[in-house]
Amino acid sequence: MPDSPMDVLFIAVKVAPGQLRGCLFDAESKRETGFFAASEVPWSRLACRTIRRRAVREYASLPPFSLAAHPPLRAQATPLRLEDYRVGAQSPVYYIPAYFSAAEEVAISSQLTASEHLWRSMRGRRVQECGSSLSADGKGLVAEELPPWLQSVCQRLQRDGIFPAVFPPNHVTVNEYTRTQGIAAHADGPIYAPVVAIASFYSSAAFYFYGRQPRLRKELQWDENTDTPAHKPDGPPVECLLLRPRSLLVFSGSAFREQCHEVRACADARETLPTSVPLVNGHLANAEQGQVVERGRRVSVTVRHLLDILLSPESFTFTDL
Repeated sequence: MPDSPMDVLFIAVKVAPGQLRGCLFDAESKRETGFFAASEVPWSRLACRTIRRRAVREYASLPPFSLAAHPPLRAQATPLRLEDYRVGAQSPVYYIPAYFSAAEEVAISSQLTASEHLWRSMRGRRVQECGSSLSADGKGLVAEELPPWLQSVCQRLQRDGIFPAVFPPNHVTVNEYTRTQGIAAHADGPIYAPVVAIASFYSSAAFYFYGRQPRLRKELQWDENTDTPAHKPDGPPVECLLLRPRSLLVFSGSAFREQCHEVRACADARETLPTSVPLVNGHLANAEQGQVVERGRRVSVTVRHLLDILLSPESFTFTDL
């Protein structure tokens, strides 16, 4: 632990007078950091209609959290060693092939058919939003349970150590793309804890990361032409991944906060993986640069934690754990 002040993004709950406990999201993997001195720490609280007071009260008794060390067993009873799936130079990004089984993919299709009435059309895709959401005035959080099938997905993500216990998944966006559709370069807003898990189903697609964007958060705003929190990237993409059906993509830290990403539209439904951009998960996706990928209907399930409380201190004085 450093003994001098640091500039960090730290999301936490107060567990005792003058003490905070929570998760540090920075260039390294997210982790529970322990106790910090909290003198004159500036708090910024959303005017929430619903606060998970039980989770806040019980947080002090939670065991230490680590993203990759000694993860619990998956539903298939095979250990998930997340570091085995780390890809590229961006920090940190993980690609896990075949995270879901073929039978689960079929079951998810049935669930989406049963919820056909929930789809709404947006530019370039259809969308279902599930779970907690911001209130209509944007000043509060309306808590709502996820459907049982999504609860099952989120429970697996938590068992695998992808989301910390105090910030469990509470919001899921399901996007459906035709074989030619994509989503413009964008970044998730600061209302989310900076970690996201994206499951892909039914078809492959290339996923691009752009380099760090110095003005990203200052310029991020809703773009009515793309229906995204869009940002025009500075420069070309720096990395490419091929997202195969049933795979899981996880990224957090600077990859979440300082970079934008996109899935490009493809007019003829035939996508050629670029030769000028590193394909960082080729060994895990059985793909190589220059390969032509046939695209079909694709569904992505994007899992996040919509924040109740955001703490953005300018500095901290570290104490012994």
